[in-house]
Amino acid sequence: MTAANFHNSSTSITVADFCEMYERNEVIVNRDYQRSSGVWPISAQSFLIESILLGYPIPKLSLHQITDIKTRRTTKEIIDGQQRTHAIVAFFKNDLTLSGAGLRQDLVGKNYEALDDDLKGSFLSYLLAVDLFIGATAEDIREMFRRINSFTVPLSPEELRHADNQGAMKWFIYRLTKDLDDTMIKFGVFKERQLIRMLDAKLFSEIIHALIYGISTTKKSDLDKLYKDNDSAFVHEREIRTRIVDAIRFLEQVEPLFHTSLFRPHIFYSLLLAVTHAQQPSQQLPPVKHLMKPVQLNVTTALSKLTLLVQVMDGEIQVPELDVFVKACKDKTNVKSERLTRFQVICDHLLAE
Repeated sequence: MTAANFHNSSTSITVADFCEMYERNEVIVNRDYQRSSGVWPISAQSFLIESILLGYPIPKLSLHQITDIKTRRTTKEIIDGQQRTHAIVAFFKNDLTLSGAGLRQDLVGKNYEALDDDLKGSFLSYLLAVDLFIGATAEDIREMFRRINSFTVPLSPEELRHADNQGAMKWFIYRLTKDLDDTMIKFGVFKERQLIRMLDAKLFSEIIHALIYGISTTKKSDLDKLYKDNDSAFVHEREIRTRIVDAIRFLEQVEPLFHTSLFRPHIFYSLLLAVTHAQQPSQQLPPVKHLMKPVQLNVTTALSKLTLLVQVMDGEIQVPELDVFVKACKDKTNVKSERLTRFQVICDHLLAE
């Protein structure tokens, strides 16, 4: 086996230089390598530009450098990064106005010319990371991507869902999880590495699904449909955000229970739904005995009763009538019947006098 007859180098190009090269047709799109000729929605383009303005890294561009020996002209074909290039050049040319639910509010509605000089400078001087392939054939490029993809960690369903969707639900989940990530770590629901893989997005998507459609076994297809059905607009946004935030505020008061079994992700699902149901009964959630109107939960009583559930889950004490609850916490963690059992028992203990 012989070494490849090409080489690649990692380099960087400022946005200003890259856009000028594009304008001079020194950087061109090779559509043979692009997955789609469609253009990202404005929200996705805007999010990319915001990332550049704020100095966050964006994925590398891959360029194939070709030199025509007759004209002595060198061009660089974009083999990965067409959509990113389109957004960057459009903003550079003042053809893109930033818009989208995930943006920092002071950037919404602005194009390049409307930025202050500091942000203009940040945009123009931003270094785009580039993999430059020189002397490669089409087969070389195909093989490079086969090998790169062989070492790439597969995206989780949540990561794929957020990559594929750019609508109202995606941005609602993005903002919600961003606002609550520190709290989730403080509670002990997730660790940093789990947040990076977007397990918080999965959990809150399932909670939102329950608040709209009721407690169920949520499959990947159910969550995909939740995003699709609420793509153009999410009419429940204000109500659900208020519900979740109010429940979180209450749970912040039971600090001795943080990092216990009660705050494991699948049990936290039932815990948060039980709290919000007590605070504001929902027709979508199962009826609970004596719960006819909103209840002002007592922190001291709730702490005592929930501590009992933790002790039972951890096997510190035995309460025969809670055996079904313990089993529901261990088996088939995301199945509807187990979720309903956990929800009902937690509600009963939260509302106990």
